[in-house]
Amino acid sequence: MKLESNRNLRKVVLALAVAGYCAIPAIASAAWTTVTESTGAINSTVPWIQDTSATPVDHHVSISAKRGGSKSTAQLAVGDEVTVHWGLADAEGDTDANDASTKATIKWLRNGQEISGAEGETYTLTSADAGKKIGIKITPTTATGIPAVGAELTLADITNGPGDNDGSGGSDGTGDGSGSGDGGGSASDDIPAGPVVDNNVKVVIYKTDDTNKKNLLGTTDILATKTSYSVILYSDANNNNKVDTGEDVTSQYDYRWRFSGTSAHGTAGGVVKDTWNNTALVIPATNSEAGTAFNSSSLTLGDDGVQGYSLSIDYQIK
Repeated sequence: MKLESNRNLRKVVLALAVAGYCAIPAIASAAWTTVTESTGAINSTVPWIQDTSATPVDHHVSISAKRGGSKSTAQLAVGDEVTVHWGLADAEGDTDANDASTKATIKWLRNGQEISGAEGETYTLTSADAGKKIGIKITPTTATGIPAVGAELTLADITNGPGDNDGSGGSDGTGDGSGSGDGGGSASDDIPAGPVVDNNVKVVIYKTDDTNKKNLLGTTDILATKTSYSVILYSDANNNNKVDTGEDVTSQYDYRWRFSGTSAHGTAGGVVKDTWNNTALVIPATNSEAGTAFNSSSLTLGDDGVQGYSLSIDYQIK
């Protein structure tokens, strides 16, 4: 009787043990255990700038010009409204909605220096830009990506596109989206490489002591010896043939004096000695003094000195 009881007890214990063993994994498989630590965030590639040509070129932009101061296929000129166009690229296809984010980063450059107040995709060239290279700084910025902001791209000359050779060279950029150099424009732009020109420049030659600065060019007024004559160069944006406030650009140019035509006895004129460059020209009293003062490699005054000549100048951007 005792033996039978022990057997029954062992069967019960064994059954309970088996039941308990099976129940444990059943309870564990019904719940998830969350790991409290995470890895770093998933990042993509940085965005970079490219032009908008049919076959986009990285680290370049495209430009268009609303021609206010030049012919449609000429170099950029004072008065032109220049607009920069670009595309964004990265490996993931991130976008910049309406280009707003990137547009806000654009700064315009004149010979590599930021132009005060010149920001955004459009800039109108002024007389201060004449003879200068125009560039931009632009930072590719997407609306969706991580990282959303690429490296700032500095383009020193937006007219100098891939394949252009104006003697200045320049680099395209690096793999992180950054870059700098003279290169910057697109080969598909219809704008020749080169500095900005000013088609509005006009010249005044006047008697130095004339407070009204009457322009003697184009007149038949008689000039005199023992007299000083001066020059003004101005950018006549409104084409009214007057030197209005802000139009004087003399300091931006080098000029040299020239005796035009022939003297009274038929001696050919020419360029005056370079000691008179960029300064008022004083006509001496005697023929001998004139020869000493003005003779140069391209000018030899005759016995009649400067008598019979007209005055003119040559000029070029500094």
